Amino acid sequence: MKFFDSMSAEDIQELIMPYWQAVIDGALALLKGVFVLLVGWLIARMVRKLITKLFKKIKLDELSEKVKLDVFFARIGIKEGISAFLGTAVYWIIMLFVIMGASRAAGLDMLAEKLESFLDFMPALFSSLVVFLFGMVLAN
Repeated sequence: MKFFDSMSAEDIQELIMPYWQAVIDGALALLKGVFVLLVGWLIARMVRKLITKLFKKIKLDELSEKVKLDVFFARIGIKEGISAFLGTAVYWIIMLFVIMGASRAAGLDMLAEKLESFLDFMPALFSSLVVFLFGMVLAN
């Protein structure tokens, strides 16, 4: 410990401060990310409930029963109605954006970039899903 004996308190503080500042900056960035995640999660839950209620109000579940879409959903293991399914799908799409924003706020840019590349794929996935469901309805 002869190294520290030759140093003054100011020298030790000057040596430690950059590391301490990095810890504080990292903790603040992490807190920002958690805050964005929490607020986004609450918003996504509200939107899911709103969309599910809206689709139930316009009787989308009854329409899906008429065209036998509920049978297809039951076959692939989805027991809830199409309204709840669409509400949950929108919830997870919002959550992907929220997680991307939270990871950017927390300084995890690499994770945000991976999520962004996945979200770039979403329109193609959605359109192929619509074509597939339309084909299933026509096939029945």
